[in-house]
Amino acid sequence: MNYNLYYGVKSNRLLIVSNRAPEFTNAVKNTLPGVFVVRYNYDTSSLDDIISKVDDKMQHRKVKSIAILVHSDETQFYICSADDKVLNGDSIIDDPDINYFIKSLSDYCQFGSSRLDFFNSRLASSCVKYQLCVALRHLTQCDVGIWDDLTGEEYYGELYFNSTDTRSTKTALDGYQRIRTVGKGAFGVATLYRNTNKNNLVVIKQINMLDMTAQERQLALNEAKVLSLLSHPNIISYYGSFEIDGVLMIEMEYADGGTLAEYLIGHKTTLLPERQILEMFLQMSKAIQCIHQRNILHRDLKTTNVFLTRDRKVKLGDFGISKIMTTKLQALTVVGTPYYISPEMCEGKQYDKKSDIWALGCILYEMTSLQRTFDASNLPALIHFITKENFAPIPLSYSSNLKRLVNDLLQKNPLRRPDADYLVEVVPDFIEFIADSDLIEDAFEPNSTDLQNRSVVYQFSSPTNLEPVHLPFRVQILQLAVSQTHFIALTSDYSVFTWGEDKHGQLGHGEEAPWKNDPQCAVALLDKHITQVGAGQNFSVFVSSTGLVLTTGDGKYGALGHRDWNSVNRPKLIEFLLKVDVVKISCGNHHVVALTNEGQLYAWGRGNYGQLGLGNLQDCCFPILVNWHLDENISSIQCGPDCTAIITEHQNVYACGLNKCNKLGLNRPSLFKLKFKEVPFESLFTKVKFLEGLKVTNICFGECHGAAITSEGHVVIWGSNIYSQRGKPHVSQNKPNLLRLPGYSKAQVYQLLPVVPLIP
Repeated sequence: MNYNLYYGVKSNRLLIVSNRAPEFTNAVKNTLPGVFVVRYNYDTSSLDDIISKVDDKMQHRKVKSIAILVHSDETQFYICSADDKVLNGDSIIDDPDINYFIKSLSDYCQFGSSRLDFFNSRLASSCVKYQLCVALRHLTQCDVGIWDDLTGEEYYGELYFNSTDTRSTKTALDGYQRIRTVGKGAFGVATLYRNTNKNNLVVIKQINMLDMTAQERQLALNEAKVLSLLSHPNIISYYGSFEIDGVLMIEMEYADGGTLAEYLIGHKTTLLPERQILEMFLQMSKAIQCIHQRNILHRDLKTTNVFLTRDRKVKLGDFGISKIMTTKLQALTVVGTPYYISPEMCEGKQYDKKSDIWALGCILYEMTSLQRTFDASNLPALIHFITKENFAPIPLSYSSNLKRLVNDLLQKNPLRRPDADYLVEVVPDFIEFIADSDLIEDAFEPNSTDLQNRSVVYQFSSPTNLEPVHLPFRVQILQLAVSQTHFIALTSDYSVFTWGEDKHGQLGHGEEAPWKNDPQCAVALLDKHITQVGAGQNFSVFVSSTGLVLTTGDGKYGALGHRDWNSVNRPKLIEFLLKVDVVKISCGNHHVVALTNEGQLYAWGRGNYGQLGLGNLQDCCFPILVNWHLDENISSIQCGPDCTAIITEHQNVYACGLNKCNKLGLNRPSLFKLKFKEVPFESLFTKVKFLEGLKVTNICFGECHGAAITSEGHVVIWGSNIYSQRGKPHVSQNKPNLLRLPGYSKAQVYQLLPVVPLIP
């Protein structure tokens, strides 16, 4: 469609282009006639300079729409460098210069149906785009679009550019079918592609060179340079590199077995056989021998940079900060991951290839002990341990050869460490002394301490049959979440095990199945340091130690919080909550409530009975901030079937949602308290008055009754008693009763759950 003809000859467009914008030349070359083009230099221009250029070009004329073409990263647009101005959701509000700049541009738009478009955006997510669009619409009173290319949805790009020529730029990665992101690092994103011409899988590391300093660009280019020099069966193969609009693409081999770090976490409760450890270590040693023979230091050896194939072949990778030793001088720059750096690097001394050997020793130690060689809560303490302290011995079940090898590699004095040539020579001899059947499980019998620290979960397979769940031996469970469909167990080593129904992907294994009897570790969560879990009906929620929230499963009611109603079968980050630190979370059947470290409350999911506390009955597919006006801070949250409750710092209880059988305690007494007015539901958090003064510390709900525990250890129950669930006959649903537990001075209520089917 010819939009210029549609809107009339006088309704021209304005295009503002930075010289650092992706496809700068292509965009300017293919601009349509009748479009005013303002070009500026990003490095030397200020906001006032850009406005002056626009004034000179426009001469008080109005346009129908404005397009802005600048470079961006995952969170913001870079407008100009002279005064370091960026455009994001915060700067629109907090930066008066950006606010004035955007308003000034919008003054050139005709009043009415005008619009503002950003093309070739690299903003990370639809959530970031949505928030920025809302802020810009509010400021400019224009329709706003943020597009990933020069075409734009509904072909808004045709307002400014020749569509035939601009669309041809999308073919730069023709022949590659994108599959998924497999990793993110300091300098780029690694994405898995299928090379359709060769029909094989490759990883392409994408590095945006436009936003880097010269030193950062050198480090980014270094990986391609180093990989091009190396060809070895135990080193990730280099296939080539190319550049697209300032983004360096490094194409390399894909190791389909994940990283050694993931592999070790998956074996957290079972030590590896010695033969397997030595065979994998020998492959690493051969890779190190190869790079050292070419005078290259890796400088960042760690378990996350050791990749595996499905048949456990080792592939060493990530040479981003490797150093090519062109002289005999030793290196001085302190780089690498703190847990693996050598004593000489910690002390600021010169170092050489023996620092890679130290890191190799740390990796070998982790393979034997399933824990870091040296660990501490802060960097000074870690440096002290590395330089001054001895590491704990590896398990007794391993041979003296392996123990001696670990000790040799982790010598504080680098001169006493062996080199890679020696390792490649002696390790095969160690392997020959190990019989194929010499597994370590027999030498690691559980003792009384192991049994004391072990958690066992039992479930009823029939009304009279209690069976243990087949979790790994010696596992310690910190939290168990149960829904009507599935189960989630969080262990002391931050592993997450799930089992039960998986028709909607709620178990988080990347696939769907009718039922899984045995618990399986959620591999996608192994590196997320999960500290809280929650189970709703057909969906799961996970919270990391850093306050990130991930969800998986059924998105029908919006309980996943991803701004849509789609289901996912692998844990996915809720991008809307990236700017807050979630400390507590709770799930109902179809909704979720989260509490941040600043005391803010967010809710999303099904709202048909007002359980979100937002004052309406609407479902919501993304987290919404709950309007909490009371002076009391929130100390804990608890969701139940179609309801939510809050306990404040003063131990008062507020509830909202379905009040079936007065399970929330919201029925209102009459004037003389002889009768009660039934409250079917409440869409705002309302105080539960009959609990006032009881100092409630915990609360939970069933389908039609509720229970609370006080600071004195008393259990209070109210609501329906049709199944004698209140532990006392002939009680009113409108009045709570105190449940006395014989033989116990105090009680603890964990959760009230409906009957859960345990067999598919």
